[in-house]
Amino acid sequence: MPEEELRRAVTLARRLRRQEKKDETDQENDVFDRRGFMTASAGAGIAVIQPSSLLSSGRRIGVDIPKQLSHRTARLRRLDDFVGGGDTYQMYARELEDTTRLADEGVYSEATGRGLRAIIAEQAQLAGWAAYDAGNYEGARGHYMTALAASRVAEDTTLEGNSLAFLAYLEWTVGGGSGIRFATAAYEVLGARTAPVVRALLADRLAWQHATAGNDREADYFLGVAGEAIHDTGTSQVRTGRTGLIPTRSRS
Repeated sequence: MPEEELRRAVTLARRLRRQEKKDETDQENDVFDRRGFMTASAGAGIAVIQPSSLLSSGRRIGVDIPKQLSHRTARLRRLDDFVGGGDTYQMYARELEDTTRLADEGVYSEATGRGLRAIIAEQAQLAGWAAYDAGNYEGARGHYMTALAASRVAEDTTLEGNSLAFLAYLEWTVGGGSGIRFATAAYEVLGARTAPVVRALLADRLAWQHATAGNDREADYFLGVAGEAIHDTGTSQVRTGRTGLIPTRSRS
């Protein structure tokens, strides 16, 4: 091989190695930045109230505590816009554990108790989605079932329907046989009593479950239901609940 070609090959190899090192450094910095964001959020913006600290000052839980925990949970939920389930799962799971302990050991009114159970349902959905996003499907199922039970105690149909929708999505992912059952239950819980766009979303999700199961007639029917709901004049006045009905990110 001519000397000039060897020199060009060496120069190219050195350039490629420098680029690889730069890419590795960028990736390390990206991980650091994401973790730094989480730490800053947990230490500042999320530190509205620590569930684990409430029992240290007595067992009585005031009526304002569920609202404060709801604000904290909303901030925790926004972390999912920046980091994946592998980074957020432990944080969400710890938060759920602390709030569950608070509900189990605290003393409060019936209304406050329902509020706490609603927070538990939300946090369990967050933990379930983070577990799902990290590929921990059994962990996700356990959290979703916890969310479903807590939402029923809280008498919150939005959270109940959302829990069922998450379970249906999970069942489809793992090839389970209960996806249609969960999606049907979500539609029955919320369908007739919610905003048209949410009704359309639930019907579309149910149509998808039927379609992937090979139930053409049922899929066609619920697509029609979704189409009718979309054109309902009330579609512009929408509230989908605190956690939304569809996971924010897909593992396709």
